[in-house]
Amino acid sequence: MSVISRVVRIVPDVSVGLVALLFNLHGTLRYAAHHQVTPGSLASQSMEAIAEVPRYCLLSIGPSPLEFLYRLMYLCFIGCDIALACMVLLALRRLRVHYLWLPALGLVIGTCSIVVLAWAGAAVVGILWILSEIWKGISWVLAAVWAWIAPFGYVIGVVVGLVALIALMVWILQEFGPKGLFNLVAGVLLLIAFLAFARFLFRTVLLPFIHWLGVVLQPILHFLGILLGWLAVAIGWLFKILILGILLGMVCLLGITGLVGSIGRFAIDQIRAAWASGESVRGATLALFSIGTALALIFLVSAGTLESGPIAEPTVQTIGANSKPTGSIKKHLRHPRTPILQPSPVVVPQPPLRIAASIDRAWDASYLTLGISSPTTAMDEILPSSVGRWVQGAFRSASAPIFDALLLLLAVVMSLAGIVRGLFLREEREPKIMFYSKDLIVLVALPLFVVLAVLAANAQSEG
Repeated sequence: MSVISRVVRIVPDVSVGLVALLFNLHGTLRYAAHHQVTPGSLASQSMEAIAEVPRYCLLSIGPSPLEFLYRLMYLCFIGCDIALACMVLLALRRLRVHYLWLPALGLVIGTCSIVVLAWAGAAVVGILWILSEIWKGISWVLAAVWAWIAPFGYVIGVVVGLVALIALMVWILQEFGPKGLFNLVAGVLLLIAFLAFARFLFRTVLLPFIHWLGVVLQPILHFLGILLGWLAVAIGWLFKILILGILLGMVCLLGITGLVGSIGRFAIDQIRAAWASGESVRGATLALFSIGTALALIFLVSAGTLESGPIAEPTVQTIGANSKPTGSIKKHLRHPRTPILQPSPVVVPQPPLRIAASIDRAWDASYLTLGISSPTTAMDEILPSSVGRWVQGAFRSASAPIFDALLLLLAVVMSLAGIVRGLFLREEREPKIMFYSKDLIVLVALPLFVVLAVLAANAQSEG
């Protein structure tokens, strides 16, 4: 396959990935434009202009994005309930009991996928920490042993050398006899004599000639050294600025393209998997697994995310006067010096709604709640503490996941349509859905290899 065809094939993935990132991170982009970049600069203005595009699109849906999110998630939850119920029809149509539990298992595994990955990452970090502590203990023991052996190192070396020499002589006597040992000793003596003669020849003949040649060529070599030094500096700066700058820029661009394209490919394959829900048991399992992963992502983003969207009508409370009138009203009318103060209504604003509250309200309104009152709180509680802190810091300035909810609703609708289509299929067909692209993985892996190579070269140069 040619390079042009590969590029054309990843264009839809990159486009969908860019749209998904833009709609999910436009709040974070706006926050960075105001707090992490110099206000009024070109970068700040560009970031604000980019963040305004999804903002206008979201404002077009109505004055309350959280209410719209609630409606989307309610439809998604109801659609999931209907999809699970329709699996009974597929089981009766195909006469296969696997439709009754494998798709439901796929939905559960997809919903718990992020939690499983988070705990797997925490387990890997814990194992690495344990291995590092074990290595520290082994290093300490070896250092203590070496500190005890070091004063006797010279003696130990001499003894080991003598033992090795005696062992070598015994082996030669056994293998080649006395003649072989005599030849070995003679060869060693001749080698020592040759090295001594070469040293004498170098110090008496070659070294004086080299000194004389250096005195004669010193001015020329000095001029050439200065010229080559300046040329090397110029070439080095040119290499760093042009070649390394362009190369690293292209590598980073390829890596970002691969990452964004991978996100887009995953979103596209979610829709493709949903459409294949009625083709086979594997297709139904993949469809509900993709829906579960979309739900897990929404739960993850909403856990710990705050957004002050439009809320319900403000609460009106009445606050009375400091001194209440006592006695009858006629007594106060006869004595006007004691005024009657009427209670005044005070509008008490409600705190901003959390995004999780909208999702939890939609979850409570659905049918299959499984005894869980708040899925976002459950997600936050079962995540590792370190991952939970990272989620709260990463998504605190993010916006409501309306785009993710729209993709989830599209996947649910496509899944229902695929189930209806599967009821009329005569034979099962195995879908070929990978959720990744080899070309995009290569684009993501290339910068990693380059960074590792640069770090290794830097460590080698420092060593």
